[in-house]
Amino acid sequence: MKPFLFSYLSMNKSLFLLFVLFLGANNGFAQQIQVTGNAASYAGDVLEIRAYGDYLTHTEVVLAKAEVQQNGDFEFRFSLQAPKEVFIHLNVFKGIWYAEVGENYLIELPEKVTKLEEDKLNPFFKEQEFYFDLSKQNASNLTSQILHFDKLYNKEAVHIFEYFNGRVNKTKIDSSIAVIDSKLVDYNQAYFDQYKYYSYLLYRYTAYWRNKDEIRLKEFAQKDILYHNIVYMDMFNRLFDGFILDFAKSTKGILLPAAIIQDESRSKALAVLDSVTIMEGNEKLKELILIKGMYESLLNDIFPPESTFAILEQIKLNSPVDEHRKIATNVIDLTTKLRIGFEVPDFVLPNKRNKKKRLSSFRTKFVYLSFIQPNNYACEKEMEMLNQFYSQGLKNIEVVSVFVGENVEQMNDFVKQKDYGWTFLFFDQQYELLKDYRVKAYPTFYLLDPDGRVVMLPAVPPSDSFFEVRFNKAIQAWMIEMRRRQNQQGVGN
Repeated sequence: MKPFLFSYLSMNKSLFLLFVLFLGANNGFAQQIQVTGNAASYAGDVLEIRAYGDYLTHTEVVLAKAEVQQNGDFEFRFSLQAPKEVFIHLNVFKGIWYAEVGENYLIELPEKVTKLEEDKLNPFFKEQEFYFDLSKQNASNLTSQILHFDKLYNKEAVHIFEYFNGRVNKTKIDSSIAVIDSKLVDYNQAYFDQYKYYSYLLYRYTAYWRNKDEIRLKEFAQKDILYHNIVYMDMFNRLFDGFILDFAKSTKGILLPAAIIQDESRSKALAVLDSVTIMEGNEKLKELILIKGMYESLLNDIFPPESTFAILEQIKLNSPVDEHRKIATNVIDLTTKLRIGFEVPDFVLPNKRNKKKRLSSFRTKFVYLSFIQPNNYACEKEMEMLNQFYSQGLKNIEVVSVFVGENVEQMNDFVKQKDYGWTFLFFDQQYELLKDYRVKAYPTFYLLDPDGRVVMLPAVPPSDSFFEVRFNKAIQAWMIEMRRRQNQQGVGN
């Protein structure tokens, strides 16, 4: 839970085992965690414990899966090297806790509530978050301590800002922090101490300490990076938002655009960042800031994407920091989805005969891909227009429509009514697919090239008065680019 104001030489077998256990307990070796419970209303469901792979992209990773037995029993097993925020998606709920190394948990799931169909299809649907109550098995667990701290913190912060009407200073905030500390129980745990420390830093930053360079130097350049502490990373993201772009516009950073755009060089970009006093010699912090800057660039079209991806690929392949390689990979994966020139996610869906069909099986031709719904006026009109073009013959184009409805039978009825002749695939309750393709309205159209890469995003709908002209131009441009690449390869050989 985030703090208020914004909404880590020989020996016998027995001795050897003890030695290994000692190392595991003291040197951050991964230790297994068991999570059990009973929830009859989820019988037959496969549940997943997830975590964020990083706090820049918030990419979710699956730590463990478990099928709920018919009697309601379930059991997860996974390993961690350090405490981590983990969660389970439960239809309309999202259950959260902070898993600790070597601990086992008995959790109680809320009674199952199934999403309404419109909620399943709503990309903006927000789950109701809750924290698991772990106090029954261990009153001093990390989750309970953080929740207790957040409650005190939020209450005190609201009181201070309302009482002083926003006119606060260092003395008032220090007194407020002392009040919070006085109500905390004695709990010595590194993740919690860091969580608390950076919550207080966030408090001071919001209230009075606005010198970003001073905070960056004292609290980030001179300390270890806490990649998996939620408050540390929240503070990092706030302090270094837009940093790379601002620096590139400055006198010291005048060489940064050339290092990124012309040279496409990670090492040269990092060398330019060395001119920033707070980062001189701090290779890990420099590279993390560079990754963040490249991510922001892709989201906001700051530097050319091909140059930005080149830098990220170098970090992904060559960074000496394992966390940085993972984050760079996540940024690349996230930002290349449905980006012009990049391959779309493949999928397998049933056709009208209920036989599985893979999107990639349509390669060698352009694919005009659409996502449609039944009983949708806009979809019906666009499909009628598309049918006119299809009946006249769309050259070099395969038409594929993903039907987001109740079942295959409903899809077949929809097709038969108008005698549509192209390929229809049933989405088969694959809601993650709709997220992958960012389907936020119906109908949605894409044009893919014969290699499965995005050519037009979004593609023009059939009702566009220049539908055929725009398609032909897009196809011709692709063909010209392919010939250019072939000629380059021929010269290179």
